Amino acid sequence: MRRSVVTLLLLLEPLHFGFEASRVLSTIAYRGIVAAIELGAHAVVAVACAGAALLFWNGGQDARRFVTIAAVASVTRTIQSVYWSVLPDDTRPGDELIVALTALTIGTLTIVLVWISGSGFWLPASGFRKSRQGRSRT
Repeated sequence: MRRSVVTLLLLLEPLHFGFEASRVLSTIAYRGIVAAIELGAHAVVAVACAGAALLFWNGGQDARRFVTIAAVASVTRTIQSVYWSVLPDDTRPGDELIVALTALTIGTLTIVLVWISGSGFWLPASGFRKSRQGRSRT
């Protein structure tokens, strides 16, 4: 499960941002400041997803919380880019609801997989690691 969540976060958003930036960057001056701000926000989401994936892979202390935030940001970015965007999009008219529901499903599945993959179910992230202090190594 951990590998699938990491692969999803590490590849999906950064690749989407890379394709989007390669299509838009040459004409960003003609698109205006709103397009530049939107592209910058999409870059922040891509970086957050990649950072969350690496933190989760390495077992960071607040990895589950950060992955949850990154998954919500990814779903929000997808819905924003489908329904309101000044950047070009390849979504056919009428497919907006399907894309939005798919993003919500993948985001929800990611969050559920992250939270049930630990030693406890729905515990705070700080409660997943047990202290080794006081244990003897016999």
